Amino acid sequence: MESEAEADPMINGGGSVSGSADFWSRVKYRTATPTDILQVFDMEQEALSKEEAASKNDLRYRQHHAAPFFRCAVLEHEDEENDEDIVIGYISSTRCEPDENDLFVTSHHPEISSLMIHSMVIRNEYRHNGLGKYMVQNYVESLQEFNETAENPIDRVILFAKENQLILYLHCGFSVLRPSRDLNGSGIQYFLERKLEEPSLFKKNRHDNEVGGMECYIV
Repeated sequence: MESEAEADPMINGGGSVSGSADFWSRVKYRTATPTDILQVFDMEQEALSKEEAASKNDLRYRQHHAAPFFRCAVLEHEDEENDEDIVIGYISSTRCEPDENDLFVTSHHPEISSLMIHSMVIRNEYRHNGLGKYMVQNYVESLQEFNETAENPIDRVILFAKENQLILYLHCGFSVLRPSRDLNGSGIQYFLERKLEEPSLFKKNRHDNEVGGMECYIV
């Protein structure tokens, strides 16, 4: 997997200026746009090895053909008159399955029910403060919402992760299915999966959570 996910920040602690209340109030999650690709490409090149990093054309392909599955965490500018967002993290995926040799398959096949995460990257200065966990949680929730109206819903999210990334994904509901082969000479990775809820069950659980969060008064 082309990934630079942080270890679980909620467990390891750590912190930075990016952990302030003002910072979190300015963090938003949305689908990537064509104008985000230059920022994303620079982050990809900085965070990943030459063998792992996606090309600019690969990223454009994912944004165009698998737009709902390419999401960014952006930091809104402190100046309200400046509407330029800073991309501080992103997750990009396509609907596909790994081949029999665990080689990366990054093309998008809308008929396939598995969604493979190819890249998860966070800017260096925003790591180890909880952003990785929030990004994954928001990503999974966006997929559940996608499934509510999709003709061909996504059944599961899959990825290859390095050992130091496991704790983050395990705490976000993923399970380790098996070790993988040595990918791109980067050592053994692990093939992970997270099953998505049936749309009807997701709606019920969301409704129950909303009702449970409401204050009740006896009149």
